[in-house]
Order: sequence, then C-alpha cells, then structure tokens
Amino acid sequence: MNSEIEAASINQLHDLATEAVEKNLITAHGYRGSQYEILRQGEFVYFSPAAAIQFLQTLLRQIEL
Repeated sequence: MNSEIEAASINQLHDLATEAVEKNLITAHGYRGSQYEILRQGEFVYFSPAAAIQFLQTLLRQIEL
C-alpha cells in the first residue's frame, strides 16, 4: 500500500513539475538524493517531495488567477 501511495505522489510531482516547465514557471526539476530539486529564476531550490508538490500547486494556481 505504501509503495502505491509513494508511486502516486511521484507521478503527481512529475506531472506538476512538467506542467510548470511547459508554462515557463520553472526551468528544470528532478530528484537529488532524497530532496526534489527545482530550478527557478536561475536558482536551485530543494524541497521534500511533499513540499515540492505544495510549492508547484501554489505556483500553478497563481498563474490561473
């Protein structure tokens, strides 16, 4: 069960990050060790996977307003 939840979170994270790249909100993304790395405005920002999902959801919501 935990592996299913983890896989769903990884898929959600990848989908959100890919959408953010397509909308030019971030430049790149990916895992670096246990952290999720996001390149935004020329700087790398590191998050836990859960925090990265929240960050990307907020970022994508802001452009919809």
